[in-house]
Amino acid sequence: MIMLVINIQRGQFTNVCAIYKLYFDNNSRFYIGSTNDLQERLQAHTRAVNKQKHFNRYFQRLCLKLGIENLKYEILAKCPQEYLLKMEQWFIDKLKPELNLAEVVGRPPINRRRGYKMSEEAKQNISKAKTGKKVDRSNYTHSEETLNKISQSLKGRIITDEWEQKMREAKANGGKYSKLTAEQVKEIKSLVGTKTDKEISELFNCSRATINQIKNNKIWKEV
Repeated sequence: MIMLVINIQRGQFTNVCAIYKLYFDNNSRFYIGSTNDLQERLQAHTRAVNKQKHFNRYFQRLCLKLGIENLKYEILAKCPQEYLLKMEQWFIDKLKPELNLAEVVGRPPINRRRGYKMSEEAKQNISKAKTGKKVDRSNYTHSEETLNKISQSLKGRIITDEWEQKMREAKANGGKYSKLTAEQVKEIKSLVGTKTDKEISELFNCSRATINQIKNNKIWKEV
């Protein structure tokens, strides 16, 4: 999905966990980030730029030069929150965004020019931007093997727009899934370990006992 940031509708991406890319047409430089609330994060970027207080001075300058109204975003992936930082690192390693200050997610920004030091305000802004994220520094070796493992672990767990829309419509209609379909059970099984039983049961409008039985292969063993 690629759109202008200024055209985002209210509540369009609230609480959406995603890896995103910010860029301008006809410019090779871009930024990659991750968030557990895409709506707030994209709006926070624009607010900071408009106040000329963005923590990333290179991103700030580019926005002022090309116009914040022309800033575009692309959703690279949607995934469970616990995979956000690893997936962000995967995209950074693969795409090598020039506007990212840090080469490794969760580590201090690199100095892109001699003598450059981040201000205390910039450091605080970065800290605020990462609030709520659990930074796992135990596995910061990003060989092809590691990236492939991350990719394989996420296989089947990237949440599609179609699936999200289906769940929203079901909840909006107040539907109770008295009988789950095989497709829904597959989705439930793919979410086990990434969300709590309570979260999954609320998402599918079924009981936690049902989720527990599916998880332990007491029902729907064949799926």
